Amino acid sequence: MGCAPSRLDLGLPDGAEEVSADVAPAVDAAADVTRARPLDAAADVAPPPDAPPPPPDAATMCPVVGTYVFRSPIGTTMYLRMRADGMWAYATGAAALDRSTLSGTYTASGDQVSIRETGTSLEGCTSSQSGVYRMTFTPSCTIGTLSLVSDACRLRGLLLGGRMFTRLRLRLGP
Repeated sequence: MGCAPSRLDLGLPDGAEEVSADVAPAVDAAADVTRARPLDAAADVAPPPDAPPPPPDAATMCPVVGTYVFRSPIGTTMYLRMRADGMWAYATGAAALDRSTLSGTYTASGDQVSIRETGTSLEGCTSSQSGVYRMTFTPSCTIGTLSLVSDACRLRGLLLGGRMFTRLRLRLGP
């Protein structure tokens, strides 16, 4: 019993064109995580949507760098951006990601992602508190799941742990 993806109003800046923005349900027991692949923090481009999945024995990696949409525990649509420079941010709108105070740094190794808040981020979380998550992707690299390994910041663990993230593909410009 799965839920169909829903469409979102991304609130894109003038001149921006939506390419794909389907949102996976927050929890879908039928999600294909048996063939999930680890992430690669150094990569910055997702494979094209029509690319066939790699053979099961291929050692391919999904990039963690990208912009994602997900549902918070209370049903709010949230956006998460993982940048190539090791910075991340989340906000309630894609356009607000660049100025969000809900941000910090991250490192990725294999399927483990460690994140820290900046000084002005989630209430009750300090920059000395890091969280460790396991991030897996479907073979298409378009849907990822963050599984909580450990997080000293309880609120961040509740917000991010166990969430399914759908990678957005945005094309800006004319």
